[in-house]
Amino acid sequence: MPEKNSINLKEKFDLSDEYLKIATNADKNNENFNIVNSTINHAKFLIYLLIKRAKKEIKIYSGNLHSECYGDILIKKAVKEALEKNVKISILVNKSNTQNKFLGIDIVNVKKDKSLPLDNHFLVVDDYSYRMEAKHAKSVKDVKAQVNFNEPRISKGLSVFFDKIYSASV
Repeated sequence: MPEKNSINLKEKFDLSDEYLKIATNADKNNENFNIVNSTINHAKFLIYLLIKRAKKEIKIYSGNLHSECYGDILIKKAVKEALEKNVKISILVNKSNTQNKFLGIDIVNVKKDKSLPLDNHFLVVDDYSYRMEAKHAKSVKDVKAQVNFNEPRISKGLSVFFDKIYSASV
């Protein structure tokens, strides 16, 4: 198995064999189909896979960097490894944030613009992979999102949207 799967991801993220197989194969084979995730463990697992696959850039747009997700030791390790590979990581949050850095990465608070729809939360990797929550869950226990490991059209659209918000907020 690839290096990213050398730890027991099934056990760590409490995944079914089928879910693990579908997601890791989609990641490994750059498959273009949506994978639904509806639990915090699915979310953490898929975010982990996305961060691990980054070669150039990661863009994260969220309400905040919820500690139950981004505080996960494997996600933090993946972020550190991405930074060591010189992957550029940009983070935008749209809720007042007391934290201004995550593992040394600046966290930028979104400047509110009523013309921009800001309900969706997403992560884009290298403009071809993404994870998006259609409307951010009220609780980390109620996640409704999808991931695609090879969808450049949607990924690029999210990336352009992110850049617009980011440039207006810095």
